[in-house]
Amino acid sequence: NRQHHQLNRNLAWTRLTQDTKTSRIIQITLEKRSIMVRFGIALSLFLSVSSVRSFQTQPTVGTGNQRIQTRQSKVNMKRNVSSSSNPDYGESSLSDALNSVTSAARNQLANEFSVDPDADEAQISQRKQMVERRRKAYRVQLPLAAAILEGKSDTLEIGMSLTQINKGRSFDDKCLNLDTLELDDPNMIESDDKYDRFDEQGLSRRIDGEFQGTVVSSVLKGGSAWTAGVRAGDILQATSATMGNQMWPKSTVEGVRSAMLSRKASSSTIEMEFQRIGDTVDNQFELSLSKPIGMQLKDTNDGYVVVTGFTENAPTLVRYAVKVGDRLLEVDSSLGGKMWPVSTVEGVVSAVTARLPGQEITFRFERPTENMETEGDPAVQSTALSSNRVETVAKSKLDNKELLKRCRGIIKRYKNLDGGTSSFVGKYDVPGLIADKVLEALSGAQAKVDAVTLSMIMGAYLSCKQASKAIHVFEDATGFCANGCDKAVTAVENGNEGKKIVPNTEALNIFTVSALLKAHAMVGDLDSVERVLAAVEGRAGMVIGDLASADWPGTGVDGSLTPDTRCYTIALSAAAKSRGEFGLELALRIFDDMAEPNQNKSPKQKDLVSYNTVLNALTTHQRYQEAVNLFYQMKHFGIKPDKFSYTSLAKAIVSDIDVEGDIEEVIYDMKEQGVSPDIVTFNTAIRSLCSQRRIIAAKKMVAMMEDCGVSPDSMTYGYLMKSLIDAGKASAALTLFETACSERKTVALTENPYLYTTAISAAASLRDHDRALELLNRMSSIGIQPNLKTMTAAMGACLSAGKPDLATEIFKKIKNPDGYALTQGLEALCKSGEASKALSIISQNQGRRGMLKGKLLMKSYKTIIFVSLERDDFGMAREALTTLMRGGNVPSRAIYEACFDAMKLFPKRRKAFKIVGEDDDLATQKFQFLLFLLDSIAGRKLPCEGSLYSAVLNYGFTIGGLPKKISTMLVSARADFSSDKKLIDDGDETVGISFFADWETLFLKYNEMKTRIATDGLPKLVVRVSTRDTRTVLKAERNLAFKRTQLI
Repeated sequence: NRQHHQLNRNLAWTRLTQDTKTSRIIQITLEKRSIMVRFGIALSLFLSVSSVRSFQTQPTVGTGNQRIQTRQSKVNMKRNVSSSSNPDYGESSLSDALNSVTSAARNQLANEFSVDPDADEAQISQRKQMVERRRKAYRVQLPLAAAILEGKSDTLEIGMSLTQINKGRSFDDKCLNLDTLELDDPNMIESDDKYDRFDEQGLSRRIDGEFQGTVVSSVLKGGSAWTAGVRAGDILQATSATMGNQMWPKSTVEGVRSAMLSRKASSSTIEMEFQRIGDTVDNQFELSLSKPIGMQLKDTNDGYVVVTGFTENAPTLVRYAVKVGDRLLEVDSSLGGKMWPVSTVEGVVSAVTARLPGQEITFRFERPTENMETEGDPAVQSTALSSNRVETVAKSKLDNKELLKRCRGIIKRYKNLDGGTSSFVGKYDVPGLIADKVLEALSGAQAKVDAVTLSMIMGAYLSCKQASKAIHVFEDATGFCANGCDKAVTAVENGNEGKKIVPNTEALNIFTVSALLKAHAMVGDLDSVERVLAAVEGRAGMVIGDLASADWPGTGVDGSLTPDTRCYTIALSAAAKSRGEFGLELALRIFDDMAEPNQNKSPKQKDLVSYNTVLNALTTHQRYQEAVNLFYQMKHFGIKPDKFSYTSLAKAIVSDIDVEGDIEEVIYDMKEQGVSPDIVTFNTAIRSLCSQRRIIAAKKMVAMMEDCGVSPDSMTYGYLMKSLIDAGKASAALTLFETACSERKTVALTENPYLYTTAISAAASLRDHDRALELLNRMSSIGIQPNLKTMTAAMGACLSAGKPDLATEIFKKIKNPDGYALTQGLEALCKSGEASKALSIISQNQGRRGMLKGKLLMKSYKTIIFVSLERDDFGMAREALTTLMRGGNVPSRAIYEACFDAMKLFPKRRKAFKIVGEDDDLATQKFQFLLFLLDSIAGRKLPCEGSLYSAVLNYGFTIGGLPKKISTMLVSARADFSSDKKLIDDGDETVGISFFADWETLFLKYNEMKTRIATDGLPKLVVRVSTRDTRTVLKAERNLAFKRTQLI
């Protein structure tokens, strides 16, 4: 009985609720106009509810057979139920009733739809064909080139060429001739009137920036393609498959060529599908709306969804931008990123109802030509963007407020696409492009920009790192000079017909000033930052950087425009990042001008961000004691430090041993303040300790880090390994690395190029090239790509081990070496016997655009000269010196010393010279090379260094003979020039004139020229003797002094 009464209550509730819902459910289901199954669901639901009602009202007759009859379905059901013996009487009967009603409904639907079961399918197919016709696509059948050549076709040649279009609207410089299937130069047919050539600029405006495909670049008038209706500028969509009539899409010229080559083996014709775009007027635009959209729509027989009116709650944007008669073509998908065509109102309703409240929906409309030609109707101007969207600005009679609102909505939409990152910097400056278009629209309307819109435009530019544009738009919108001076500003013409934005002084507020300060900080203009800050503070006439600050309205003590903490923080950050003493002093001056926290109600109070900015600047400039004092001052004023504050404090304490405090106290203080030390805090301290080679303290910090529950990362191991290598403990660094690789918890940390590079550098310090190459192969085997520094470290390991051939092989594998890698590779080439190739590489990489400059260039030349002289290859050494001097360079002192070391002119201690046992021929070549070096310096009209001069004298005195005589003449030449008290000058023709061209010529032809020495004199010699070379020069000249009067 309890179950029976419960069933009756449920049936009563069903009757009450289904009375009002049944008709609505059937109405909604029928509106879907779906196929037979959906209609069957509605009818089954109606019949089921009717059956339930009849079952509930049917009386129960004793304990005999029960008969339940429904008037709607005419279904008779017999069931022998005994109320005394069967307690599940109600539930069983209800189940049978519902099953019977469902079967009856299914049979009735089958009878009604047996005549035309595919009516809805045909209607859907017709709609799809209508949508396809909108794309303006058509198919043509063309003969293949093979068919024409072999006479299988009596038609004309194709007479058409295709050009590849890449992303960014980039057109290839070659086109595919469909008759020859070869790539031709499109410029060859520019002046030929027989061809119809496409307009590249016009097509660029029609296609999207992300489009990639093929376009008909030219069509021969009278050819098969021309006769079939193909025209230049049409887009090729698909071609016939190799076999059969199936069409395959094509987006590359090479794909079309491959399709035609494979097709000609089985058929003499090929079918192609083209799309014609932009043949009339650009009448499509997009709007982003949220529910309710406020439009009344209806289907048309030609497959369009047309706007027939607007509801009472239609948004203002819809009323201004959409007109009755406009066609709704596409709606973006619920997941975004793609537009779907619509041909029925049902499709639009489905797309709208699937969105969440407040979620924007993008609609693409098309305005018929008759609507655009109506006088007074707003024309739609569209701009193609890289995201396959077309943002529209309707040139209608909008008021200034509505125009600004729409502009803000567009900027906000594309700003949200960035997601707070800098992904739009560089090639994809989408917010910047949107800001440009907004400015163009505002200039065309000669609108006044308010503060909110101006700050959003400047923010869009700043998000793309376009600080100069943000500065210019500030000047155009406000009429004030952006650098804070009182200089007059001329607005830039951004609109059509020379129209400009109307300056509005009300656009100057704290938000636009903050954006302006950020723009100046981005370009590093500290003077403008300080001047703008002075102008906002009301300090007019203050001279900063030769310009006086302006008097802006609303500033000063009684003004409404007062800089807040954010403005001062921006200025502080700009000054601190300048990394100069002037920037630091400016940051400290701005910081001192700010009010102390919790002291008064000043809007420019110091906060945590300002304190952290100055703390970081002080530690960066190694003013550690001031940083510590500022930290405790911050705590004194009640500002709770965060992890950035403690990181700066930890760096100051561990970097200066004179600073009072201990890093352990800092960690304990962090825990007491509720600030958890992170990996950055510990790594900062470990890095400072490692730079001071306090390895034991660094290891202690690692132990403390693990006690705090912070695991070391790859940077931690890198700092420790680098400090061990610098301390001469490369073996310990390798042991630390291998230990980390062998442990399961830390093996993942070692799988990065930085640690492997450090380990290879440790192997290079040990001159263990086998270990270095093993590490290089290991990192490649586990999928880590060696970078440039890794390959350079491997080269250094091979060179230190005396394996230049292996180093050369590694150098040849580097595609784009930097300056340091070049010096290592050049050394490997020289030691491998390829000095000439090394010299050629130096010649190619020196200069303004080369990778070798300054010290790296001198080091490279030094390597070639040293290796050549060490191998007694004086010709290569001469060529290297000549190339060095020809490039406008002068040999450095290191190059001189390399020459002396390679030729072994000096003993190891370099306190005196000694006679070296060598043959006379080799000694003569060495002395001759020294004279060549001396003449090369004199040829540049530069003084000879004292070290080179003394080396020539001492070596000539050592080997004796003619070299000793020439050395004595060098002393006489220097003495004679010193007595004249003149320097070599390009304008003095009397100085340096001699019968002898140079000292090397005198040495080689001494017997022929010795008779003219007394009459013609010796070549002039200017020596620059430094303090460190004075003693060596005097000693060398004293050895040869007694020979000065006996020259012959």
